[in-house]
Amino acid sequence: MHVLESYALQNDLKIDRPLLYERFFPLAIDKFITIDTSDLGTSALSYDHWALVVKLIYPKLQEQKIDIIQLGNKEDTPIPNCYMTLGQCNFNQKAYIINKSLLHCSPNNESMHIASAYNKKCVALFSNNSFPDQFTPYWSNEDEVEIISPLSTTKPSFNPNESPKSINKIRPEEVAQK
Repeated sequence: MHVLESYALQNDLKIDRPLLYERFFPLAIDKFITIDTSDLGTSALSYDHWALVVKLIYPKLQEQKIDIIQLGNKEDTPIPNCYMTLGQCNFNQKAYIINKSLLHCSPNNESMHIASAYNKKCVALFSNNSFPDQFTPYWSNEDEVEIISPLSTTKPSFNPNESPKSINKIRPEEVAQK
């Protein structure tokens, strides 16, 4: 059961599509995808191979005149070949940018659920610290979402600070292909 359904059931609530308040953020480009590298202070969500993913997809995107915007916190490592908004936009500005994007890629963080609310095409990365079925983007059409998690034969740890980080077992080539 999805965590949202469980919460609604326990509190006798009805699940409805969220209303997101967008706030303008100046953009110098029109056609782009977004990659959010923020980890919500949880190292288990910090994917260390974003630069390799961008290196793989950048030439194909350039052929189609599609740019990449990197969303994230000011502490995040800048990715080459991306327009960066690191630490420059709040939740509502992220919503504005994601709504204008062609596709959104991130670990399971708040921006993934913003993209889901807008029914954007999504590539969601999950670590082995949770059950992906419980936290998948809820409002997206199934055929618009690609869920990637590392292979595992063990139960989730539920540890926000996994060591070693299982999310890094996801190959950058797999993310780029999706």
